[in-house]
Amino acid sequence: MKDTTRLITCTLAMMWPLAGSAQAPAEQAEAAAEKAEAAAEKAEEAAKQAEDAAEQAEEAAVAPPAADADTEVILVTGSRIGRDNLEEFGHIAVINADDIAVAGVSTIDELLRKLPSVTLQGINKNNNNGGDGLSFVDLRNLGIQRTLVLVNGRRFVTNGTGVSEAVDLNNIPVAMIERVEVLLDGASAIYGSDAIGGVVNIILKRDFEGARVDLFGGITTHGDGEELGASLTLGHTFERGNITTNFTYMRRGRIEQKDRDWARKPIAFFDQDEEDGPYFANIGSAAPIHGREFSYVGYYFNEGDPLMPGGSFGQYDRDDRYNYGLAQWLTGDTERFSFTTTANYDLGDDAELFLETTYTNRDSRNQLAPQPLGLGGTATFANGFEVPWSNPYVPDDFRAEIRGLVRGSLQEAVDNGELTPEQADMQAASAVTDGTIIMARRMQDVGNRIYDTESDVFRVVGGLQGTLFDEDMRWELFVNYGRSESNQVIRNSVNLARAYEAADPALCAANAHRGCVVGDFFGPRLQDDVLDYIRFTDVEVTGYDHFSTGLSLAGDIVELWAGPLGGAIGAEFRREAGFNMPGAVTVAGDSAGNGIGLTEGDYTVGAAFAEISLPLASDMPGAHDLTVDLAARFADYSSFGNDLTTRAALSYAPSPDIRLRGVYSTAFRAPTITDLYGGAADSYETLVDPCNEWATTEGLSPDVQARCEAEGVPGDYNQNNAGGTQMRTNIGGNSELGAETAAVMNVGVVLTPKFSEWLDGFSATADYYRIEIENAISNPDPQSILNRCYENGSSDDCARITRNPNTSVVNELIASAQNIGLVETQGVDITVDYILDLGLLGAPDAGRIELGWHGNYLMQYDETIGDNEPDEFAGKITSDAGTYTHWRWLARLAYGLDEFTASVIYRYIGEAEVFPEVPEGHPHATIDPVGYIDVAVDYKYEGLGVIIGAQNLLDTDPPFFLDGGTNGNAESYNFTGRFVFTRLSYEF
Repeated sequence: MKDTTRLITCTLAMMWPLAGSAQAPAEQAEAAAEKAEAAAEKAEEAAKQAEDAAEQAEEAAVAPPAADADTEVILVTGSRIGRDNLEEFGHIAVINADDIAVAGVSTIDELLRKLPSVTLQGINKNNNNGGDGLSFVDLRNLGIQRTLVLVNGRRFVTNGTGVSEAVDLNNIPVAMIERVEVLLDGASAIYGSDAIGGVVNIILKRDFEGARVDLFGGITTHGDGEELGASLTLGHTFERGNITTNFTYMRRGRIEQKDRDWARKPIAFFDQDEEDGPYFANIGSAAPIHGREFSYVGYYFNEGDPLMPGGSFGQYDRDDRYNYGLAQWLTGDTERFSFTTTANYDLGDDAELFLETTYTNRDSRNQLAPQPLGLGGTATFANGFEVPWSNPYVPDDFRAEIRGLVRGSLQEAVDNGELTPEQADMQAASAVTDGTIIMARRMQDVGNRIYDTESDVFRVVGGLQGTLFDEDMRWELFVNYGRSESNQVIRNSVNLARAYEAADPALCAANAHRGCVVGDFFGPRLQDDVLDYIRFTDVEVTGYDHFSTGLSLAGDIVELWAGPLGGAIGAEFRREAGFNMPGAVTVAGDSAGNGIGLTEGDYTVGAAFAEISLPLASDMPGAHDLTVDLAARFADYSSFGNDLTTRAALSYAPSPDIRLRGVYSTAFRAPTITDLYGGAADSYETLVDPCNEWATTEGLSPDVQARCEAEGVPGDYNQNNAGGTQMRTNIGGNSELGAETAAVMNVGVVLTPKFSEWLDGFSATADYYRIEIENAISNPDPQSILNRCYENGSSDDCARITRNPNTSVVNELIASAQNIGLVETQGVDITVDYILDLGLLGAPDAGRIELGWHGNYLMQYDETIGDNEPDEFAGKITSDAGTYTHWRWLARLAYGLDEFTASVIYRYIGEAEVFPEVPEGHPHATIDPVGYIDVAVDYKYEGLGVIIGAQNLLDTDPPFFLDGGTNGNAESYNFTGRFVFTRLSYEF
């Protein structure tokens, strides 16, 4: 952190004098006066030109549409051509700096997640397990990989462990955000890949003058999850430009799972009792601290007094499960420091030089319960964790009990004369001397797993922009480079290979030179020297580079009968490169976790785009405005080939009070580096081998029998005896992937009534959307691969299966990503906003009331993978993606008087059915609706601003959800509880 501070301080020290020394204070005042005078002259000239144009239009009997005097026409997201936001063809939600400040958030994703029209399911601060302190957004439930995040209309470098290829919104300091525009429309024809769900465009402040200090503090009423932030923004305008710089520091404290009653004990529904009905039990972990063995059904080692040789053992019970809720966190610790600069310099001749720089250093810590041993296998150790009977610490009474169990199971064979009593005794004796005990054990003595992640993100954008043809056309040339690096240190991991050595006296003796000591894995705590031998610290390094450059020209081409013909044209080049390097133990497959290989790759893309906006009618009876917008983009990828996307949009306003709009576009998502080159990751799936006892299985297809026989599988091959039901499944990347393709349709209406002064502050929109994604990148179902190979003879699927030629066991099944998915979703977005000036009620200077209602109704969300039946998610909730509830809405009521505003927001998340379906009669098959209330008071006095507020005012707990980890859904609901905050700002 010291190096970071030194870097930022030196950079500022070099840049600030350049701006500050440009003029002395007196010269600044004189220059400002001259600039104001020039601006006034220019305004008079513009007004005269407008008057002349109006006279010419009147003579031609064709008048262009008039804009409101207080309406700023800006370059909105979703078009390269400037237009007013409510006149845009698609649905755009705009969040300004005041909205962000009043919300009391330290990262912009926290505010975006509250927008029902956005329907976010991305990773956020709730995601302790796998979140790593990151903040991603997800539009339309389509996944973070299908949401494009821009900063000032240009791509931002991705950041995250594992080459996530999504933008971490932690890197954008809240104090530097001017506004956020969320376009809920497929925008690939404008911006290229990833914009299937929509676009989040973050606009940074520029031309700031003076200094502003922001202080932020908040804490939950549970006394945890504290947040502290400080920000300094400095801006200086000199004769030919401006430089604006921001420093932001933020720290967020953790919330431990044991400190929330609803999460302290993870539970699950297991069964129904005929008399007592459904019951719940501690789901915890099947591997308790003291260990459990699976070799003989149902028996385990309990704690004993203490559990040493001769200790007790008994029947395994669900109450013996380990409660990891007492050890892990709900939210992690995060500390972040960022430095951001925007600058522009007037070169004259209608040209300007611009610069943007961003540097962010983030440290985060997350904690999970100690690592389990023996739950499933790995690529190297298929049976999990095995302890040989030769281990000297195997309890004597356990050995005797198992010997008795085996002897009892052989009694029938003795009674039938198949074995002599002596032979049965010998087999029983060998059962506790030969072979191994397959054990599951929670490694609490090793310690909780600590994930420490440090990331550095740097981005610089520079270029030239200006105007041509009397400022009718805007041009821009930019170069954009960004790099992110992430180092994750995972403490208290278990080296499974060394644990095997420490469990086996023979192996341990062979490795004594490395410090191996035989371990008592049956006791409550391993010896210290054993812990030192098997414990290791894993390190995962991720890096990502982004480079892009582009040239564009946009503006008014020619004046037509109904207004100016707008157009845009441009070209871009982009290169993405990234890698993820897990630690050596993990790559080798020696970790107790699943092995994963190195991810590394890159690709380039060149693109050309064009857009045209054609006004067809204006200020005519029945046609106040009629405009058509057409766009196309051609992109050529080094990874999969080329793609052409198009967009056609229509905007029709029969009068100034109503506008009908529609957009139809094609969109695509190029496979990411992880999709293409992701390291092979092992997963052991429980699967049914179609060749199991194929010669004697009744009803088995002759085709299946023939294919099994052709592969040399014996007719009496028994899957359970040969290797078990778990098969090693490879789920790595696939360099042969193509692009996902999508069709996106939006149709809507905008109401802005002007016929009454009572309705001047009223606007309403309703937009229907439908999105269909084909060739969606997804991992195939391993069981389907087996079935298609042997039942249908699919050569592609058979090529993914490898059998051991000696045992006929499926050694490997390749289930890497393929273009086999289909996603279909549709719904309606509705917004209603109204600002009432209380002067209309006969109360002059009494202030204003602001009302708003924004809602989303999800009609359909279906996912189909391969030949499987579609999964219907609308109205459901899942453990890995969040809620797909039909209704989400937000209502806002605010009162404002001069510089005082008080507001209350109610957020509603509708009921949802649990998916996949739970057993009939389950008391929690449906998640109840949830409402959250946020309040805030905002007061400004001269340069001072004070905001006091509370999120989740009623301290509403998340609804109970059987997720198997926290009893709640991290993606959709508030895990924090009531959070009170204060924000102070002073501008001078």
